Amino acid sequence: MKWDGIPRNVGFQVFSNDVGPKNGDNVETELDAFSLMFPHSIIDIMVQDTNSFAMTSEIGWNDVTTHEIWLYIGCLLFMGLVRLNELDSFWSLDIMGQAFIKSLLRKKRFHEIHKNLHFSSTGTEVNPDKLSKIRKVVEILQNTFQSNWAPSQFITIDETMVPFKVWKFFFLFLLFSEFNN
Repeated sequence: MKWDGIPRNVGFQVFSNDVGPKNGDNVETELDAFSLMFPHSIIDIMVQDTNSFAMTSEIGWNDVTTHEIWLYIGCLLFMGLVRLNELDSFWSLDIMGQAFIKSLLRKKRFHEIHKNLHFSSTGTEVNPDKLSKIRKVVEILQNTFQSNWAPSQFITIDETMVPFKVWKFFFLFLLFSEFNN
């Protein structure tokens, strides 16, 4: 095929799919919507694998419960909305302290969960899969998102979320180029 400079009509398929939530009929609260996209099976994995890991590394570990994991996630979501310079500031006694966080989890328990949080069973086997420690959760989320949400024709991806290695290569190229010798 050669370019002849004559404009032609190019056919394309019109996007006519339904978009948005697929199974949102029973969603009445924000928690229902969150639970639709973040299933309880992930919480079960977090509880089981966190307890399994902590038993091997913590002396006197009190098993984390499903309720505590939900509280931990609630704390993380709140902390994402209210920015403080240090994590411990949320539990401080001064004006920076957050009563909401204090009412959910004690600071010591939050740090214990944070330190021992795991999404896979502990193992010493070498795995070439870089996502092996979170693979179960990623697969559950992929299935959940595909079954509960239909994306629109146009999807935007924030470029800060996608690794971009060209600049590193370019920097290395300049570093070892003959101009630096």
